[in-house]
Amino acid sequence: MKFFFFLFLIILSNNFYSQKRILAKANGMFEHYEYSMAIKHYENFLKKNSDNTEAIRRLAKSYEKVNRPLDAIFLYEILLQSPAAIPEDFLNYAKVLKTNKKYIESQKWFKKYLSFFPKNREVLKEIDIEEIKILQKKLENKNIKIHNLNINTPFSEFSPAFYGLGIVFVSSRKKENSNNKIYGWTSEPYLDLFFAMQNEKNEFFEVKNFSKKINTEYHEGPATFTRNNRRIYFTRNNFKKGKLIFSDKKVNQLEIFVSQLIGDEWTEAELFTINDKNYSIGHPTLSHNQKFLFFVSDAPWDGAMGGTDIYVCKKLGAKWTKPKNLGPKVNTKGDELFPFFHKDGVLYFSSNGHGGLGGLDIFICKHDGYRASLPININQIYPINSSYDDFSFIINDKKEHGFFASNRLGGKGGDDIYYFEKDESALIKLKGFVYEEETGIPIMNAKLVLMDIAKGEKISNTKDDGKFEFLIEPNKDYQLVVSKLDYKTKKIVYLSSDYKNVEEPFLNIPLEKGFWLHLEGKVLDEITREGIENAQINVFNKTYNLRNAYTSNLKGAFSFALDPDCIYDFEISKDGYFTKNESQISTYGKRKTETIYHEIVLALRNLKMGSSFVLDDIYYDLNKWNLRSHSKLELDKVVKYLEDNPHITVELGSHTDARASETYNLNLSQKRAKSAVNYIISKGIKKNRISAKGYGETKLKNHCKDGVKCTEEEHQENRRTEIKVIGF
Repeated sequence: MKFFFFLFLIILSNNFYSQKRILAKANGMFEHYEYSMAIKHYENFLKKNSDNTEAIRRLAKSYEKVNRPLDAIFLYEILLQSPAAIPEDFLNYAKVLKTNKKYIESQKWFKKYLSFFPKNREVLKEIDIEEIKILQKKLENKNIKIHNLNINTPFSEFSPAFYGLGIVFVSSRKKENSNNKIYGWTSEPYLDLFFAMQNEKNEFFEVKNFSKKINTEYHEGPATFTRNNRRIYFTRNNFKKGKLIFSDKKVNQLEIFVSQLIGDEWTEAELFTINDKNYSIGHPTLSHNQKFLFFVSDAPWDGAMGGTDIYVCKKLGAKWTKPKNLGPKVNTKGDELFPFFHKDGVLYFSSNGHGGLGGLDIFICKHDGYRASLPININQIYPINSSYDDFSFIINDKKEHGFFASNRLGGKGGDDIYYFEKDESALIKLKGFVYEEETGIPIMNAKLVLMDIAKGEKISNTKDDGKFEFLIEPNKDYQLVVSKLDYKTKKIVYLSSDYKNVEEPFLNIPLEKGFWLHLEGKVLDEITREGIENAQINVFNKTYNLRNAYTSNLKGAFSFALDPDCIYDFEISKDGYFTKNESQISTYGKRKTETIYHEIVLALRNLKMGSSFVLDDIYYDLNKWNLRSHSKLELDKVVKYLEDNPHITVELGSHTDARASETYNLNLSQKRAKSAVNYIISKGIKKNRISAKGYGETKLKNHCKDGVKCTEEEHQENRRTEIKVIGF
């Protein structure tokens, strides 16, 4: 009898340890992002341990990660009946409900989560049911045609990039002559880059391995290329000489690699300057001028919001600046992924933190490499987002067609690439005639700017007969600004409701004779006072919401016409110099043609490591370090410099004359420097961008040392506040 009792205990013990091993294996796979493989072990474990809430929670999350939302919903419903349910379960359940278009039911669980965290900005966006209705309504707009590409397979295809006469894209399809190593997240082969030719019918053919030098047995992609297609920046598993490099937590992260095309061969790829073995860095995209590189990372760098954020770095000579987080307008506590930067200064990206229809939605915002506008859902412009994951959006230069990826229903399997184009049969023609009001004579080459706030500007010129034509969307309102030198600029609002039953709306636009003013100026180097060639002068007419760009000549001179009764802002930039802004230049009240010479003469500061300049008018009372109100006006200029040039860090140094002891002067100057820095930080500049340094009398500019008799003016030369560039 004892023998059978002990045998029973041994079997029971073996079964216990067997279950423990299964759970440990599942957890290990989950923590290493091998969700597809973890699922099998969690399912096996839960057959005999159905009340283990943590295993249920992780299995539900694994189902989400491999795009099995219905299975995830089933498990969350079980989990939410348990007293061990946590607020995070409410949130995850609400999200998968939303992915399955169960919008009303999802609101209940989003609100339950908000009862614990009422100020969660991202979740507050999720419960905006009115926005969801608007975005769904946009999908009824038939001006966009969407096609599933013929190169999609039952495996995953995504992240297309324009390249030559086709596209380079990412796929997990099986490769010939390869061991097709399986990736634990998806149970599909690792990702590689492929190239496909495109014909005139926008069909693709001749799909082939992009490069045996680039592709390895691990992940490659997404990728971005320089304009001449001779350099590639791409995402790859972090490894060197065939060996994987692991983080401190034993995870192999993704990094950005770079390769050049020499002849017909790509060079051995090298790690990009910005990398960190403990965090993933990827999804690179270059700006059109190739000066900015946007990318994604989950690193906890300065400004990190949570999840994965989008960062940007700027190329200065042969080096790249430190990454700068795009900030809370773009990044959220969720995930921001797959950036694409268009030549017109618009950033497209995917996010699950800005609300939307569910899963990842595509968003757009204006971005100049430094500052971003508030993003809007792309359905406001191109109605393509679904309740599933929509991502890796790209669009051609003219914004006529493009591509994106989605795991929506109806695809060929996994993620598919979709092609979209404007359906011109769904657009209407807006025609018109611009003529001189007094004589009726057609005005040729009048500039017309048709503005749809979300899409930006469409610019055209009248023909010799004064006529113009635009393709516009029906049931949408526009603003049209018409200008021509020696005529008064005219703003017309086109309301679609006024032309409901008109097939081709026609606008007659008379222009009244008028005068223009001329602005002449010079862009100067502040030190040498010599003209700066090819400085970019961006002019914004705030009255008519119009933008123009000009360039200074060999001597730094520029000239252009200004409309009367308008307010202008100017931004002047040049590589190697601080950007300078001149605002609120007004032509109001001027009633005749004239040339303005004195309005804008600009000086730019050379941007070099260690370069410094003295701030004028920073004064303190004797033995005091409190700022005078007049000094604050000068420090406001520093605030403006730092806002205009967000990629630099500076030191604010305070100097005294030699009167009083060295120790006293050192302490006093440190307090003064700290006072000035605190003021600048109070204006919104981050602490890590400016430091305070008191030098006391250690760096005198003249002979006025201790015991030397000097005039007050000579002592004043030593009492100064300097700004020095210490980092990029």
